[in-house]
Amino acid sequence: MRLTRTRLIAGIGSVVTTAALTATMVGQAQAGQQNAGERASATTETTDNTGDRQSTAPDFLEPSELPADEHTTWFAGDATAGLPDLPVFCFEGLLPEDGAWHRDFATDLDTGARQVVIDAGDSGDAAELAGTLEEAAADCAAGWLRDEPGAVAGWDDHGPVTDAGDSAHVYAVYTAPQEAGTNIALFGVGRTGDVVTLVQWGQMGSLGDAPAGDFADSLATALDRLAP
Repeated sequence: MRLTRTRLIAGIGSVVTTAALTATMVGQAQAGQQNAGERASATTETTDNTGDRQSTAPDFLEPSELPADEHTTWFAGDATAGLPDLPVFCFEGLLPEDGAWHRDFATDLDTGARQVVIDAGDSGDAAELAGTLEEAAADCAAGWLRDEPGAVAGWDDHGPVTDAGDSAHVYAVYTAPQEAGTNIALFGVGRTGDVVTLVQWGQMGSLGDAPAGDFADSLATALDRLAP
């Protein structure tokens, strides 16, 4: 079992780090489209997990605000009340259902993204949750390796994002299962007031393939949209 850790000297630093989970995000985002032939324009309707319309969805990122990919276009599913159906990789059991919304994003390739928003109802509770999620992101590679003997994983701490909400931090994680491909993920954890957001980006690749700077801009934009 090997664990590597690197730190970048400069730069601010998915999101799902297995190909299977990235494919799930792609499928969920595709299913949320109003028209499969109009992927370049995302629907902004909101639904809860039972299909009822809601009017209190937070202001999520738009596809154009995610790191650009010259080979394809981002599209998005609906903003949906509650947590995703599958546990969020590296954050299993840490995201509260109460006050949660999420939105999935995808491309025609293997790249996927997700934003989860939690209204904690109190700035102190929000700060505690953000701290817990940051710790989980930092421990993600080591935790994954404990259940994957013979695999390889690594991580970068891209540090805080300045002038973004009350707190914002970006991490990169890569995982390489034994006899399988390598997957890279970026995790952005941020807080503004009572609200915490987790932004994830992921695709096949290595740490050097992660668009950390552009992703940090996406996290900052997400917090600007959620600011009270």
